[in-house]
Amino acid sequence: MKLGTKIVGITVAATALCGVGIGTASAATPTVAAHHSSVSGKTDGPTRVVAYQASLDMWQSVTLPAFACPADQPWLVNTELVHNRVVPNGVIVDEPGGVGVTILEAAPGPDGLASGWRSGSGTATNWGTRNTVTISAVCTSTAADAYPA
Repeated sequence: MKLGTKIVGITVAATALCGVGIGTASAATPTVAAHHSSVSGKTDGPTRVVAYQASLDMWQSVTLPAFACPADQPWLVNTELVHNRVVPNGVIVDEPGGVGVTILEAAPGPDGLASGWRSGSGTATNWGTRNTVTISAVCTSTAADAYPA
């Protein structure tokens, strides 16, 4: 048997034993738009909203659900809040390491400014042991602080 065939066979067997498959989302227990908190400490300042939270098993990949900022603060802030990730401005990714998160484009909201993202435009993939990922959005009611979608 060739080495390449053996490697593929071992990978398939390990995947079957672990119960993990590409695109498996059954073990994730997502929380969507769970809570809000003031970022500035003021009642009229930007608000941090938990858009998605889940515990992901090793090699598990999920498609992120759509998210929109609340009606009273409809726009994502125009500030890069994380580095080395492909996510819109105004998005925070909190995870212990090993979870890749990508959100390819912001969705337009009122006045054509970014308000969140569409379903299917983002993914989270856990490349390590079981990890919890939290994706938050910082939303504002000030159009001058938002950015074009």
